[in-house]
Amino acid sequence: MSDVVQTGVHNFTAVDKYVKPDSKVIQDKIEWFKDMKIGYMMHFGVFNQIGFVESWALSDEVDGDYWSHEGIDWTSVKNFKNEYVNLNKTFNPLRLDPERSANFIKNLGFEYVILPTKHHDGFCMWDTKQTDYKVTHLDCPYSVNKNADIFKALTCEFHKLNMPVGAYFSKPDWNCKHYWDEDSLKGVTEHDVSYSVKDNPKKWNDFVEFTHNQFREIVLGYAPIDILWLDGGWVRANNLGQDLKLDKIIPELRETKEDLLVVDRTCGGEFENYATPEQTIPSEYLPIPWESCISLGPPFAYDYNDKYKTPNQLCDIFIEVLGKNGNLVLNLAPSPDGRLPQDGCIVLTEFMSWLTSNEKAIKYTRPIEPYFAKKIAYTTNQNGDMFMIRGNRPNKTIDKLVYLHTEKKITSLKFVDGDIDLEFKQFDTKIEVVMPKEIVDRKAPLAYAFKYTC
Repeated sequence: MSDVVQTGVHNFTAVDKYVKPDSKVIQDKIEWFKDMKIGYMMHFGVFNQIGFVESWALSDEVDGDYWSHEGIDWTSVKNFKNEYVNLNKTFNPLRLDPERSANFIKNLGFEYVILPTKHHDGFCMWDTKQTDYKVTHLDCPYSVNKNADIFKALTCEFHKLNMPVGAYFSKPDWNCKHYWDEDSLKGVTEHDVSYSVKDNPKKWNDFVEFTHNQFREIVLGYAPIDILWLDGGWVRANNLGQDLKLDKIIPELRETKEDLLVVDRTCGGEFENYATPEQTIPSEYLPIPWESCISLGPPFAYDYNDKYKTPNQLCDIFIEVLGKNGNLVLNLAPSPDGRLPQDGCIVLTEFMSWLTSNEKAIKYTRPIEPYFAKKIAYTTNQNGDMFMIRGNRPNKTIDKLVYLHTEKKITSLKFVDGDIDLEFKQFDTKIEVVMPKEIVDRKAPLAYAFKYTC
């Protein structure tokens, strides 16, 4: 595994818990998803203003740990919660330019996007009718902006560019009285529902209806939505009875959007159409559809002191994900004024430039044995073309000799970027590749991609 991404934030669904959809339409949509390989995610909400972890500090305890309170060094936790909840009254990303952002992301070569509707704090980035805690309410200064419905504004621009849109949606809602009830909280805010679902079935059913109505608004009101990406996996039937009755609402949504993918992440079952390792890469090839969601900096939210991964690090991460049968979705959060951070954009531009130059070895491919070995990803496309992709060391000139590994007997080898024939020698499983002057004289690439025949 890449030394940049070592441990995950959340567990992800085990292979034996994955349920293959019965629907041929959904099966085909999953193959469509696997073809794309690279997506863009945007964590965006009131939390961007303070450069702080998204939502989590509102919860006092997660699995016995108060990690989310470590950054609160300017006030008390009690004051912070009140200050956080009132961030809607200062949220005003005046320099957000949906058209410019969408064109930038599209032109980089990203294939799909996951856009924010709400995080666990419950602040809604669209014009929901279920709550006033939203970007379009007059409490929020941005509500007077022509793009006040941020999810709509972004979605419209990506749709103009024919880019598939997924909707990030938090199942828990810590602003909703049907989930966190003030009378039952008693001053302690844990991430789970604040009351007994068994003893208060009406209150829970109110939350279920609240959530279903928001699903309808998003999927039916902002069509086409290709992916409903559900965060907050602890909201599940076998945890305190937190059953959102997805078996009722998802079939209803699919009556209109037949090929809607649903990602009930970490929950398994029929409504987790692909697994979502977070800030990590599985240790081995997974024979199920999956997508690593990885942030460009340490957090998903905007951080004033963000230190972004380098293009070489992103390339190493991507190659490993590719070889192990996954997609990669990269998160770069906007700054408080709505712009994408310049340093992050520079990193993405260099990484995506390499990817698009070598997309023949990447898009519409599937990994083949040995999948990912000796830091090399092995892929093939529908035409039977086979590829090997390996990373390059940072700031390193191109070697005159490059070494590959395969147990197959190679008969020809090409450099993908430019379709250049290469000379090589094979010694058992080791291949010594002679790089011609026209390649050696180039700027060193982030990685090498080779097409080979046997």
